[in-house]
Amino acid sequence: MNISYCKYLISRSISSIINHKVKEPQFGLLFDVDVKPTGEFRIPTIFVTNASNELHTSKAAKLTQILEIPILPEQVIVAHSPLKMYTEFHKKHCLISGQGPIADIAKNLGFTKVTTIEQLCDA
Repeated sequence: MNISYCKYLISRSISSIINHKVKEPQFGLLFDVDVKPTGEFRIPTIFVTNASNELHTSKAAKLTQILEIPILPEQVIVAHSPLKMYTEFHKKHCLISGQGPIADIAKNLGFTKVTTIEQLCDA
């Protein structure tokens, strides 16, 4: 295969990607989630999101408002939730970066000595 043909294939692929339009989905999802008369879920329920720019408590509060059913922060798993397991780092000084209230998020996960990128730049 010669170089000009390879360039042609790459150019065609890139053009195809750029011109590809993402269609709006033509469907939705509906879950029938039965609750007890007290407003609690009958089946143990958790909510998972890859968002990590807010605290479990605020995400739970938003879900509570939307669903009109009490959602506990313990029922919410976000992208940074696994960091709670790394207790060997909780008392070490850690440099953190991200979006949202990252210092509060880190402290909520058990980290006691945190410096944000912004704080480092300001120093």
